[in-house]
Amino acid sequence: MVMKKAFMRWLLTACFILFCSSDLFSQLELSHMLPRRGNKYGLGYGAILKFAFPSGEADFITMETGVKLFFEKESTSYGVGYIPVKVGYKYTFNREGTGIYAEPQLGFNVYGAESYYDNAEGNVDIKFNGVVGGAAFGFLFQPDRAGRQIDLATYIESFSSKKASGVSIGLRFTYNFTVGGSRY
Repeated sequence: MVMKKAFMRWLLTACFILFCSSDLFSQLELSHMLPRRGNKYGLGYGAILKFAFPSGEADFITMETGVKLFFEKESTSYGVGYIPVKVGYKYTFNREGTGIYAEPQLGFNVYGAESYYDNAEGNVDIKFNGVVGGAAFGFLFQPDRAGRQIDLATYIESFSSKKASGVSIGLRFTYNFTVGGSRY
Protein backbone atom coordinates (compact mmCIF):
# COMPACT_ATOMS: atom_id res chain seq x y z
CA MET A 1 0.00 0.00 0.00
CA VAL A 2 2.86 2.39 0.83
CA MET A 3 4.51 1.63 -2.54
CA LYS A 4 1.24 2.32 -4.35
CA LYS A 5 0.87 5.74 -2.67
CA ALA A 6 4.51 6.60 -3.40
CA PHE A 7 4.07 5.62 -7.05
CA MET A 8 0.88 7.71 -7.33
CA ARG A 9 2.67 10.75 -5.85
CA TRP A 10 5.56 10.26 -8.27
CA LEU A 11 3.16 9.88 -11.21
CA LEU A 12 1.17 13.01 -10.28
CA THR A 13 4.39 15.01 -9.85
CA ALA A 14 5.73 13.81 -13.22
CA CYS A 15 2.43 14.70 -14.94
CA PHE A 16 2.41 18.15 -13.33
CA ILE A 17 6.00 18.83 -14.47
CA LEU A 18 5.19 17.57 -17.98
CA PHE A 19 2.08 19.75 -18.14
CA CYS A 20 3.83 22.91 -16.85
CA SER A 21 7.05 22.63 -18.85
CA SER A 22 5.67 22.10 -22.32
CA ASP A 23 3.56 23.57 -25.07
CA LEU A 24 0.18 21.86 -25.32
CA PHE A 25 -1.47 21.20 -28.70
CA SER A 26 -5.07 20.17 -29.23
CA GLN A 27 -5.68 18.71 -32.69
CA LEU A 28 -8.67 17.74 -34.79
CA GLU A 29 -8.22 15.70 -37.94
CA LEU A 30 -10.08 14.30 -40.92
CA SER A 31 -8.56 11.26 -42.58
CA HIS A 32 -9.11 8.48 -45.08
CA MET A 33 -7.91 4.86 -45.07
CA LEU A 34 -5.87 4.05 -48.15
CA PRO A 35 -6.82 1.18 -50.50
CA ARG A 36 -6.97 -2.34 -49.25
CA ARG A 37 -9.17 -0.93 -46.50
CA GLY A 38 -10.02 2.50 -47.93
CA ASN A 39 -12.85 1.39 -50.19
CA LYS A 40 -14.65 -0.07 -47.18
CA TYR A 41 -14.39 2.95 -44.86
CA GLY A 42 -15.68 6.50 -45.09
CA LEU A 43 -14.06 9.63 -43.73
CA GLY A 44 -12.21 9.09 -40.45
CA TYR A 45 -12.06 11.42 -37.46
CA GLY A 46 -9.49 12.01 -34.77
CA ALA A 47 -8.90 14.09 -31.65
CA ILE A 48 -5.35 14.38 -30.34
CA LEU A 49 -3.56 15.94 -27.37
CA LYS A 50 0.13 16.66 -27.93
CA PHE A 51 2.91 17.92 -25.66
CA ALA A 52 5.92 19.63 -27.23
CA PHE A 53 9.24 20.36 -25.58
CA PRO A 54 11.49 22.95 -27.27
CA SER A 55 14.68 21.44 -28.65
CA GLY A 56 16.73 24.53 -29.34
CA GLU A 57 15.18 27.66 -30.83
CA ALA A 58 13.38 26.13 -33.80
CA ASP A 59 12.47 22.49 -33.16
CA PHE A 60 10.36 20.41 -30.78
CA ILE A 61 10.41 16.92 -29.31
CA THR A 62 6.75 15.85 -29.28
CA MET A 63 4.64 13.30 -27.42
CA GLU A 64 1.00 12.72 -28.37
CA THR A 65 -2.00 10.52 -27.73
CA GLY A 66 -5.50 10.55 -29.11
CA VAL A 67 -8.41 8.60 -30.52
CA LYS A 68 -8.93 7.81 -34.22
CA LEU A 69 -12.15 6.37 -35.66
CA PHE A 70 -13.03 5.06 -39.13
CA PHE A 71 -16.60 3.88 -39.79
CA GLU A 72 -17.73 1.63 -42.63
CA LYS A 73 -19.49 3.46 -45.45
CA GLU A 74 -22.53 1.19 -45.26
CA SER A 75 -22.95 1.03 -41.47
CA THR A 76 -21.80 3.19 -38.57
CA SER A 77 -22.12 0.10 -36.34
CA TYR A 78 -18.86 -1.28 -37.77
CA GLY A 79 -15.40 0.19 -38.18
CA VAL A 80 -11.89 0.61 -36.80
CA GLY A 81 -10.78 2.67 -33.82
CA TYR A 82 -7.43 2.94 -32.10
CA ILE A 83 -5.52 4.90 -29.44
CA PRO A 84 -1.91 5.62 -30.44
CA VAL A 85 0.82 7.02 -28.18
CA LYS A 86 3.68 8.47 -30.25
CA VAL A 87 6.89 10.46 -29.90
CA GLY A 88 8.25 12.63 -32.68
CA TYR A 89 10.56 15.42 -33.72
CA LYS A 90 9.12 18.59 -35.33
CA TYR A 91 11.75 20.22 -37.56
CA THR A 92 11.01 23.73 -38.88
CA PHE A 93 12.81 24.49 -42.13
CA ASN A 94 13.25 28.25 -41.63
CA ARG A 95 14.99 27.57 -38.29
CA GLU A 96 12.74 30.11 -36.48
CA GLY A 97 10.13 27.73 -35.00
CA THR A 98 7.44 28.74 -37.50
CA GLY A 99 6.71 28.17 -41.17
CA ILE A 100 7.00 24.88 -43.05
CA TYR A 101 7.90 21.83 -40.97
CA ALA A 102 8.28 18.04 -41.08
CA GLU A 103 7.51 15.77 -38.12
CA PRO A 104 8.35 12.05 -38.21
CA GLN A 105 6.71 10.01 -35.43
CA LEU A 106 6.94 6.51 -33.98
CA GLY A 107 4.92 4.88 -31.23
CA PHE A 108 2.65 2.15 -30.00
CA ASN A 109 -1.05 1.55 -30.45
CA VAL A 110 -2.23 1.09 -26.85
CA TYR A 111 -5.67 -0.22 -27.80
CA GLY A 112 -7.38 -0.88 -31.10
CA ALA A 113 -10.60 -2.55 -32.19
CA GLU A 114 -12.05 -3.56 -35.52
CA SER A 115 -15.67 -4.59 -35.85
CA TYR A 116 -17.27 -5.98 -39.02
CA TYR A 117 -19.93 -8.37 -40.26
CA ASP A 118 -18.90 -11.66 -41.85
CA ASN A 119 -21.53 -13.81 -43.62
CA ALA A 120 -20.04 -17.03 -42.19
CA GLU A 121 -19.28 -15.80 -38.63
CA GLY A 122 -21.76 -12.97 -38.07
CA ASN A 123 -20.50 -10.02 -36.01
CA VAL A 124 -16.71 -10.13 -35.63
CA ASP A 125 -14.81 -8.02 -33.09
CA ILE A 126 -11.00 -7.98 -33.14
CA LYS A 127 -8.88 -6.25 -30.48
CA PHE A 128 -5.32 -5.33 -31.39
CA ASN A 129 -2.26 -3.30 -30.42
CA GLY A 130 1.10 -2.79 -32.09
CA VAL A 131 3.45 -0.36 -33.79
CA VAL A 132 2.29 3.03 -35.14
CA GLY A 133 4.42 5.27 -37.36
CA GLY A 134 3.84 8.35 -39.42
CA ALA A 135 4.93 11.74 -40.64
CA ALA A 136 3.29 15.16 -40.77
CA PHE A 137 4.13 18.01 -43.13
CA GLY A 138 2.62 21.38 -42.39
CA PHE A 139 2.78 25.09 -41.72
CA LEU A 140 3.15 26.59 -38.23
CA PHE A 141 1.84 30.20 -38.11
CA GLN A 142 3.40 32.96 -35.99
CA PRO A 143 2.14 32.86 -32.37
CA ASP A 144 0.16 35.75 -30.94
CA ARG A 145 1.33 37.66 -27.84
CA ALA A 146 -0.16 35.04 -25.51
CA GLY A 147 1.74 32.22 -27.26
CA ARG A 148 -1.30 30.75 -29.04
CA GLN A 149 -0.57 29.37 -32.47
CA ILE A 150 -2.38 27.77 -35.43
CA ASP A 151 -0.88 24.77 -37.22
CA LEU A 152 -2.21 23.20 -40.46
CA ALA A 153 -0.76 19.90 -41.66
CA THR A 154 -1.21 16.87 -43.85
CA TYR A 155 -0.02 13.52 -42.58
CA ILE A 156 0.33 9.85 -43.32
CA GLU A 157 0.08 7.22 -40.58
CA SER A 158 0.38 3.45 -40.46
CA PHE A 159 -0.63 1.01 -37.72
CA SER A 160 0.33 -2.64 -37.71
CA SER A 161 -0.18 -5.71 -35.54
CA LYS A 162 -0.65 -9.44 -36.03
CA LYS A 163 -4.44 -8.99 -36.15
CA ALA A 164 -4.96 -5.71 -38.05
CA SER A 165 -3.13 -3.08 -40.07
CA GLY A 166 -3.90 0.03 -42.06
CA VAL A 167 -2.56 3.23 -43.59
CA SER A 168 -4.35 6.57 -43.51
CA ILE A 169 -3.75 10.05 -44.89
CA GLY A 170 -5.39 13.17 -43.58
CA LEU A 171 -5.54 16.84 -42.68
CA ARG A 172 -4.96 18.26 -39.20
CA PHE A 173 -6.04 21.53 -37.68
CA THR A 174 -4.10 22.31 -34.51
CA TYR A 175 -4.57 24.99 -31.87
CA ASN A 176 -1.36 25.37 -29.89
CA PHE A 177 -1.12 27.14 -26.56
CA THR A 178 1.64 27.41 -23.99
CA VAL A 179 0.93 26.06 -20.53
CA GLY A 180 4.19 26.72 -18.70
CA GLY A 181 4.83 30.26 -19.95
CA SER A 182 5.61 31.50 -23.43
CA ARG A 183 9.07 30.88 -24.84
CA TYR A 184 8.70 33.67 -27.44
